[in-house]
Amino acid sequence: MKFRASKAGYLATDSDSVDPNTLASELVLRLGVGGTISGVVINGRREPIGSVKVYLKGDPKSAQTETDGQGRFAFDELPEGVYTVRTFTFAKPGEERRPEPVIENVEVSQGGSVEDELVKE
Repeated sequence: MKFRASKAGYLATDSDSVDPNTLASELVLRLGVGGTISGVVINGRREPIGSVKVYLKGDPKSAQTETDGQGRFAFDELPEGVYTVRTFTFAKPGEERRPEPVIENVEVSQGGSVEDELVKE
């Protein structure tokens, strides 16, 4: 039998197998504390930009979110690892796509927190 254990603020854990005859009192669950990458997307005048898509790419997790009205974003419950954070905007027909801000090699440790800003010109 397989199962998944999770709790808000912790990394979910999948079991490989559990003997169905094991008593619940004999089970030991170990959930790791996830890390966080957060920040703000601003323009060249240092004003926050809302509703910007922000992408996270890493191993073993990738995700996407959108900035709030204050330009803030956050990726929570991340496994320890190295990540890339970037924005992406679709160009309108006939427009040239502008370079997007990228932060590479963001290291997240268990329970750690990293904060940065992305500047969109």
